[in-house]
Amino acid sequence: MLGYIPSHNRVYLVDRDMSVLVYNLSLAVVEYQTAILQRDLVTAAELLSAVPEAERNKVARFLEAQDLKSLALQVTNDTEHKFELAIALDELDLALSLAEATPAPENEVKWKMVGDTALSRWRFGLARECYRRAGDVSASFLLETALGDKNGLRKTAKDATGKGLNNIAFAALWQLGDPKAAVGLLLETDRKAEAALLARTYAPSCVPKALQSWRIELESKGKSKTAGLLADPSRGQDSELFQEGWNTALEREEQIYGKSTNGTMDIGAVLAGDSP
Repeated sequence: MLGYIPSHNRVYLVDRDMSVLVYNLSLAVVEYQTAILQRDLVTAAELLSAVPEAERNKVARFLEAQDLKSLALQVTNDTEHKFELAIALDELDLALSLAEATPAPENEVKWKMVGDTALSRWRFGLARECYRRAGDVSASFLLETALGDKNGLRKTAKDATGKGLNNIAFAALWQLGDPKAAVGLLLETDRKAEAALLARTYAPSCVPKALQSWRIELESKGKSKTAGLLADPSRGQDSELFQEGWNTALEREEQIYGKSTNGTMDIGAVLAGDSP
């Protein structure tokens, strides 16, 4: 070791080949860390001003390792580290502002982290907003279902449909208690058979349209014989197959969903909030 020059903050060494090696060593950082290790926070606060700005992030990591996260949050200049500390300390307002300052799509992960933390702290409103900004449809669906918020579920169904997440969209529509819209979604996503079976059980007024779509699909695949076997209450030759209990089912559906929407499968209207 050749020596240490405080004005340079460097230690100079020489190896056996007489090559000079230089290492940065800030005396102010050493003194600050020593005070921290001695838990002399008053002296450490006085020494902090002497720590170079370039060394602040390194010092912050050191403070975090010493389980002094609050102090590390005050010292660090690294926004990513500051966000991590804000989450760890439940400083949600600060974490929220840092997430807002991060450009998309890099901020999606931050929104998700803020949302998860907010949810664990019972701040449901903040969690809902964060999940929406993160585009986390699954988390939004679970939260809106737990809260029983119909408007929130409708928004989630709309977002899920836009992202092609049809399973979540269907589940949201089902939670909304709108089987007609669920049938319409199945028809739009080429699930004709499922749509017909669902309509037969929960939305009988939608059966003719669902069966027509299913029949067209079968015929397009060269299965005309199978298509002809589908019993349709709107066809005269099949009407006798639906005599028992069919009118009662239609009346019951009207009582539950209302005559004005009976048979409506307009998903766009449902997601816009025009469906009861």
